[in-house]
Amino acid sequence: MYDPRDHLCLGKKALPQLTVDVKTYDRNTGVILPHGKDTVFISVALHTSDGGFKYLRDTKRKALSCYLPVAIKIGTDFSFDCEINLSEISLAEMNGTLVPYLHADEPKSLPVSLIKPNGHNVQIWASVLGVLSLLYGMVQYRSVVRRGGLYLAVLPILCGAVADMLFFSIWLSILHAMAAELSTFGLTLPPSKQEEKVIKAFIYTAVSLKLVKAAWVNWNQCRCDIFFLDWSEYNSPWKDAPVSDNSSNWKICSLAKEWSVMQTKRRVSPGYVIPLALVILRIMDPWYSHFPASDGYRWGITALAWWSSYIAVLLSRWLKDRFLGSPASVLPNTCSGVGISLLVFQEEYHAHYVHGRNDQSKELRSTMVGQQASCRIVCSPQLRAVYKQLSTSETAGHLGLNETKQTVLSKFFAAFFERALDGLSWVASERTILERLFDIELTTREAGTTSTLLYDDNEPSCFAVTWWGEEWTLCTLDAMIFSCVYIAANDVLLAAVITLTLWQEIFFREPQLTCKDLQSTNR
Repeated sequence: MYDPRDHLCLGKKALPQLTVDVKTYDRNTGVILPHGKDTVFISVALHTSDGGFKYLRDTKRKALSCYLPVAIKIGTDFSFDCEINLSEISLAEMNGTLVPYLHADEPKSLPVSLIKPNGHNVQIWASVLGVLSLLYGMVQYRSVVRRGGLYLAVLPILCGAVADMLFFSIWLSILHAMAAELSTFGLTLPPSKQEEKVIKAFIYTAVSLKLVKAAWVNWNQCRCDIFFLDWSEYNSPWKDAPVSDNSSNWKICSLAKEWSVMQTKRRVSPGYVIPLALVILRIMDPWYSHFPASDGYRWGITALAWWSSYIAVLLSRWLKDRFLGSPASVLPNTCSGVGISLLVFQEEYHAHYVHGRNDQSKELRSTMVGQQASCRIVCSPQLRAVYKQLSTSETAGHLGLNETKQTVLSKFFAAFFERALDGLSWVASERTILERLFDIELTTREAGTTSTLLYDDNEPSCFAVTWWGEEWTLCTLDAMIFSCVYIAANDVLLAAVITLTLWQEIFFREPQLTCKDLQSTNR
């Protein structure tokens, strides 16, 4: 028996169409009604396995309203509404085959063909989004490798790309099916049981893969090499006086606390998104009542409510930052206030710099050429090698009696940015549009001992290694967890509680890790 629910997203062909088979039916053979009759019966005959034959013509004695026969009065509008699930009707107890007949004066065979829908929207969406996601992942992986990152990064990058493909392909397919059926038919068929299993498999797999990507993001935050450049040590007027270890501790601690706060700051907090999503789901209850009971449709509507809530909160946050200022502007102001620059090595040869030199920390030295609030640094291998050599504990014992490792490194980087080092220099360059869009380096920069400072007009690039810069990964993870728990437990409040709990658990644990790392960075 054909199950009319066997195709998920089918546009205008979501319902099977019953049509006269023009290949076997002679359209020139009309139906002649006897005099005085204006009714035609579409009756049904039962052909049994033992050769029996029986007409079923009584329209009043039917087991179900959707069964044949049915009477059609000539000259009047005719509609045949069926409010039951046809896929659940079993004719096995009749022990035969039902054949429809057009019956006026005598029965005439009415061959009927069932046009099955050829829906392939799930495959189409998955193919298109899969290709785009994998291409983007390959571009990101190439950038990580060129920056000196780990080859192992291919695993979380591909996990994130595949997770996005699975989630959005199945979600867009469900929305397509719902919109097409609502606009075309009065009856909306739910997905079949097999399709429900496919939907759940897509969702659970997407959540698992996205968790791998989120774990990689948090691990990258903890392994970043961070250095605080104290300009007061480089510009000290008492050059022959010993430098105390605690002379700039309070400034470094102030900047470290601000950096730790920004590491776990989100552009859009789930604490605002989830309550608004619950309100939207409540408002959508009357609309949802038009759909049949289906886990797939229920999940699609839940995801729609979540993303509607997220976009609304994101727009309100953008307007707030537009008029009141963005939290991302606090870090450069803090650096300038305490006279300390922030240097974050995201990868081996790729760093982010936030300038902190202020007027109070300057002597009569010339300002840094091309000085701006923040930039990226494409480090030359020689620069990275000298930094690692000076920052190792083995080298610390050979730095002299009056200078700590922090002081030597501060003087080294300060001289580098002031172009006061022999053999190590830098050039300034603007990032291209594609480089800003995909966060990559497409062109080969200066080689040898020359590093490159890349400028753009956006917020400090160091936020690329924080939650602020990984908003897409985190917001999709929130949406996947919320909708996954909802489809598994059929409880929207439980989904909201679990999503908030996971977010708060990560939020409170992450600063402990980063603060520990920051305390040991400049010893």
